[in-house]
Parts: sequence; C-alpha cells; structure tokens
Amino acid sequence: MTETSPENDISSVEKELTRKIVSYKDLLEEEERLTEEFNRHKARVAEDINIIKLKLQPAGQALNFMGRMASGPLQSGLVSKGANLAIDLLSKKYLFRGSGLLMTLAGSFLVKGAVKLWQKNKARKDNAHKAGSNGKAHSAADEMLNQ
Repeated sequence: MTETSPENDISSVEKELTRKIVSYKDLLEEEERLTEEFNRHKARVAEDINIIKLKLQPAGQALNFMGRMASGPLQSGLVSKGANLAIDLLSKKYLFRGSGLLMTLAGSFLVKGAVKLWQKNKARKDNAHKAGSNGKAHSAADEMLNQ
C-alpha cells in the first residue's frame, strides 16, 4: 500500500475543487456530492449545538431558579412596596453591612426572593387547608351544582 502524504491530500482536494463540469451527468454528481457534504456539516453543527446546550444547562437552571425567586405573588399597593423597601433596607444595613457592593445587591435580591418563596408556600398551604378533605378547592359554582 502507498502512504498518503499531506501534499497528496491537498492535491486531491484541489483536484476535487477544480474539477470541471462538462456534462449534465457531471453536474448531477457535483450536486449529490455537495448535498452530502452539506448534510455532514449540518449534522456536525447540530451536534455542536447539543454539546453547548449540555454545557450551559447548569447555568440555565440557576437562572430559572433566580427568576422563580424574583417573580413572587403579584401584589400591588403601598403595603407590598413598603415591605419590599423595608426588606431591602434591613438586609443592606444589617445582614450585608460589611460586604462589598455586589454581594450586598445580590444578598438583598436573595433575601427578597426567599421571602417571596415563603409567601408562596404559605399561600399554598393555606389553600390546601381551605380545600377540605378531598384536597380540591370548592368554588361557589361547585356549591350551587352540589345542591
């Protein structure tokens, strides 16, 4: 067997690239070759994207968790704004007083998120207690249908 050197590989690639299309048959062969090459590249890109997704999955989960902490029960009004302001000021003044700016801001955000999660869990438990023995909440329409 003959060994192939890099120079032979380059020359074969050059020959393939500079191959002239003379007939319709040559055109169809070139189209088929390019289609196969395109499909190989497409599969490689899809594989690379899947690898990147797997590598970024932990960061996505962390951002999802932070987003869930930030979006608590929607409360409007002066009381909720005042509670958020009080939590923010107390956490910055007492909990994170010796920390740097970034840690203070992140810590304040985490404390507010923890409070919101606690409120969600409390509301969920309260709704479960109100639901009765079967675990489902009764509405006024259900009561009218049961009569």
